[in-house]
Amino acid sequence: MKLFKKSAVTIAAFAVLSLFASGCASASAVSHPDYASMSPEDSCIIILGFPGNKQVTFKQINPELEVDEQTFKYGLFDFSGITIFKPCRPGSRWMLTKIKGEQLENAISGSKIKWDFDMNPNQQFVVIDVPQKPGIYVYADKFFDAQHAVYSCSSGTVMEIPSPDKGDYAKKVYKKAEKDFLKMYAGTIWEKAFKEKKALVCGENN
Repeated sequence: MKLFKKSAVTIAAFAVLSLFASGCASASAVSHPDYASMSPEDSCIIILGFPGNKQVTFKQINPELEVDEQTFKYGLFDFSGITIFKPCRPGSRWMLTKIKGEQLENAISGSKIKWDFDMNPNQQFVVIDVPQKPGIYVYADKFFDAQHAVYSCSSGTVMEIPSPDKGDYAKKVYKKAEKDFLKMYAGTIWEKAFKEKKALVCGENN
């Protein structure tokens, strides 16, 4: 774990972050599903609004399904944290195993608070459960951000991930994700499903 604290103000504001102690996940053979063979009829895609990070990694931990891992890196000015998964199995369980990022602490000095946490499979502080029904799911609660995830990891408490929703914030995330989704899945059956909203279980009123 790497955690940098720059001042007394930072220590007071982010004291909870220093409580975190973690072990690194051990390396293991990873058996990735064949994403190309996965369709809207038998698979799911997760869309997240997860702002405030430079990098996050999720690992599939449902023991009944194949081991899988997905890593996302965000650009310098990508403040939305739009995260679009590759197709995954219905009923899969995705645990946050790495979260890395930074926030500006002082606009004048340019000092920053940084975090870099690695979590092992026993530290299930942030977990996303994918529904059993195939389709595209939008997880977009406004509290699902780096600050809350880091707080949960730091204090060793489980962060409650809301169910996929159709609220106003979900609509904004869906709209922001549209361009990236269509670029990522251009020419695939997922593009067609997205446009026709046949596979969209959540956010269909966007």
